[in-house]
Amino acid sequence: MRFKDRLIFLKNNFLEKWYPRILADFGYDFFSDLKAAELLAHVLPSPDSLIEKIDFLISHKPVLVIAPGPALESLIYTVKPVVRRLQDKLTLLAVDGALTPLIENKLNPHIVVTDLDGFNPEFLVKTQIPVIIILHAHGDNIDKIQNYPHQLFSKTLGTCQVDFNNRIFNIGGFTDGDRAVCLCELFKAETVFLLGMDFGYKIGRYSKPYFNNNVQADSTKRRKLVYAMRIIKELIFNSKVKYYCLLQNSELTEIPVIGLEEFQRLICSIK
Repeated sequence: MRFKDRLIFLKNNFLEKWYPRILADFGYDFFSDLKAAELLAHVLPSPDSLIEKIDFLISHKPVLVIAPGPALESLIYTVKPVVRRLQDKLTLLAVDGALTPLIENKLNPHIVVTDLDGFNPEFLVKTQIPVIIILHAHGDNIDKIQNYPHQLFSKTLGTCQVDFNNRIFNIGGFTDGDRAVCLCELFKAETVFLLGMDFGYKIGRYSKPYFNNNVQADSTKRRKLVYAMRIIKELIFNSKVKYYCLLQNSELTEIPVIGLEEFQRLICSIK
């Protein structure tokens, strides 16, 4: 399946199966989602060069997807030495607020998938870290899109959750976590390792910049996590990409859990 065909499949699957349920379940407004998409598309340049760069980083490569789950703070210290050794063989994909602890630990990600909930983009302007930003537009972050730093436009690929094909794309996914998995599917990763992706009853402290500790998930957040988990399960069931959870299974019982030794072996076996 070609890139364009995979994009159409992911978009149509989301629009037909998931988006109507999400609108009904959460009471979101379609026209606000559309307005956000139009705003983002208006400011971003042509995505062609970024698509080539992302394809180089993900296509037929091993990808470590790091999410800001409640266990991430301890997990990152465990995996840091190994990830540093393998960094030239591995693409690091941060999910929203996981960007912060990765940078703090000198593990600069290649890509971050975000709706700007987990960090302030001005941080990327100041640090000038060479990361590609997959920025999602929806009705609840219109103000953040309006204030998005122009210095980041050239390194930002826009996504949305409506049927929109002008400079930004609907790649599927409801939350940043499952959208990161959709990105790996779209660009045909060889193997995907999930770290810190927890679908339990707690939210990790790095999920929001104003959190100081892990917090209990409220009912809305819990329902969002259930949707994300279902979308990921559907993706992996039909996928040729190999998936592993690194060190913990995060309630994704369909995905095998591996330790660091097996992680290293798998990375080194990919040519």
